[in-house]
Amino acid sequence: MPSIVPPTGRRPSLAAAAVAAAATVTSVGLLCVTPAAATSRPAAPTSLAVRGSTGHYLTWAERTAGVGFVVQQARNSGFSSGVVTYRLRGPGRTFTPYRVSRGGTYFFRVRAVAGTLGSGWSNRVSYTVANGSSAIRVVSYNSMSASADGQKHPGGTAAPFSLRRSGQLSLVMNSGADVIGFQEAGSCLHAIQGQPCYRQIDSLTGGLGSRYRLADTQTTEKRSRYAANYILYGANVAPVGSGGTWYIGDTSSEGLNATYQLFRVVSTGARFLFITTHLGTGTSYAGDQSRARQTQRILDNATSYAGARGVTSIVYVGDFNTYVGEWHVSDLSGNRMRNAHVPDGIEVAQARVRSQFDSINALFRTARKGHGSIDHIYASGGVGVRTWGELLNVSSGKFVGTIPSDHNPVWAALTLPY
Repeated sequence: MPSIVPPTGRRPSLAAAAVAAAATVTSVGLLCVTPAAATSRPAAPTSLAVRGSTGHYLTWAERTAGVGFVVQQARNSGFSSGVVTYRLRGPGRTFTPYRVSRGGTYFFRVRAVAGTLGSGWSNRVSYTVANGSSAIRVVSYNSMSASADGQKHPGGTAAPFSLRRSGQLSLVMNSGADVIGFQEAGSCLHAIQGQPCYRQIDSLTGGLGSRYRLADTQTTEKRSRYAANYILYGANVAPVGSGGTWYIGDTSSEGLNATYQLFRVVSTGARFLFITTHLGTGTSYAGDQSRARQTQRILDNATSYAGARGVTSIVYVGDFNTYVGEWHVSDLSGNRMRNAHVPDGIEVAQARVRSQFDSINALFRTARKGHGSIDHIYASGGVGVRTWGELLNVSSGKFVGTIPSDHNPVWAALTLPY
């Protein structure tokens, strides 16, 4: 189901373009998601605490709404040795420090930031790192269903998938991803007598050759084969058993789902659960409420499934059809994730690339800017997010060749504990 294009808004996106030669990296600055003309100093965060066992992470309580945060790390309680500063875009209250080493003891404190004004520091906490870390890269890509070929979008008409396919393959091949979550890739391209349909995801998998394999996420429900959400993985990770599909809609007829697969990093043994989804559309508050329920079902299923297998690292990617600041009435879906200590990578990553572009391009030849990303990569507490980015092939601000999809793929470089 194609996503609706947001109107002009005020929240900038965070983006990356590993394919484009002129990629620029933007460090996360002091100015978080805060009023530009803030005039009052925010209250200091409280209740800073260390959580997690396999991988430690920090949580705190905020006392001023609409602020960003600065997390400071040091090797001593006086914060005069080995100081590292992480700057976060609000409104999340969970962060996983990743510039740490096994066996080291680290001290932390956090303050709120509103515009150029910072609060006092919170209480201090410390922990000794007992685990190693394993680096992976993940991608989320809404392929735009072939059933949308020829449809009119605000920026133009959707080209046939046969013409869009090569651009999608190029972006994926150059992404360096270990795991890719696709959405809208279940269209039947060719009916084969006596056999299942040859799907959009089959065409993409075939075009990637030996670089990626399609995870086995088909459940006993026949419709799961055409669930539209699929997972591809490279040689650096290995599936642990078969995956599956959870149906998350308010009614069984909606067909909304989340596809999942448990993985192991080959070199370290780090295990993580990977989930890709596409939430429902709709710009009313009722749509926000529906997406919040869908998100909660994903969270409940994921935590139960991972917990039963002793896995603490969970990565959620997909087209969540919502983000902070505009378009929808409220980012209830994002709030459910944050309240579960699953921060949005776009808010906690310490480096961003091509952050000026939107993740939904709506087929405008001139790449859209300044609206944000409805395509998300959420990582559970304990999973560090180094970089959040976006992939698109542009020259002088314009797309080159056939625009592959009405969405640009987004990616994140993560660190997993083991």
